[in-house]
Amino acid sequence: MTLHAAPVPSAGKRYFAMPPCPRCGDTLFAPEISEHVSAHEVRHRWSCEACGHGFITSVDLFRFRRN
Repeated sequence: MTLHAAPVPSAGKRYFAMPPCPRCGDTLFAPEISEHVSAHEVRHRWSCEACGHGFITSVDLFRFRRN
């Protein structure tokens, strides 16, 4: 069996929480810390290994709620 790697489109990276570093553009794979801020919000704290830049993203869980 042969495996082939394929690049992930940028939309897929955003969906799977792999944001680029806002300073250098390197792809980040996992947040350093994730915390539930409320019943519908999760905050992720990121730190870029390439340049050391830190930033925070928020996820609104209501956005993914099924009706």
